[in-house]
Amino acid sequence: MGTLITDRDQGLLDLLNAHPALRDRVEDLMQIVDDCEGTIEKADAAEQRIIEEVRKLGHAALTGWAERKSKRVENQLQGEPGLRPAGNKGRVENRLAPALPHQTVHAVFPHTAFRCSSCRGM
Repeated sequence: MGTLITDRDQGLLDLLNAHPALRDRVEDLMQIVDDCEGTIEKADAAEQRIIEEVRKLGHAALTGWAERKSKRVENQLQGEPGLRPAGNKGRVENRLAPALPHQTVHAVFPHTAFRCSSCRGM
């Protein structure tokens, strides 16, 4: 008899499929929990591997959030007067920062080494 997939299960699968980097991290974490390789003998080793995997999961989650946030801000600001491309076209903060207030740049792009015009020289 097959396993019944609930709406909740399907919702989680849909989210994981929409975020492949997170899906990979969750899969790696579950493999540690199940000790699929059969190499974890002590709780200390399991703890270290789980901590490292959760760190990677957190990084993937924050990266995904930042990318989606950048896209939303970019879409909201398209067509705004005063918005002009600046610098490297590959970095959204370089395209948007000249048109954004100082606080907004740092709220939307806290993870970047980008410096807005108010911070240059600091």
